[in-house]
Amino acid sequence: MKVLQAVHHFHPCVGGMERVVLDSCRALMKAGHACKVVCLNKCAKAEACLPPMENVQGVAVTRVPFLDLN
Repeated sequence: MKVLQAVHHFHPCVGGMERVVLDSCRALMKAGHACKVVCLNKCAKAEACLPPMENVQGVAVTRVPFLDLN
């Protein structure tokens, strides 16, 4: 099965949801499923953009542009 997890922030951003998504992806891959993550390209309150594509512990990560409306 192919699984896509969409979340606001992901590694290297630090937080509970980021950890849950990483752990669930690792468990899904261990069970033989393909898992990808799509998230924003910035950590909360960060100025620097993260790479648009990355592989984190075997999980393919695609980052989309973050638009701060504040």
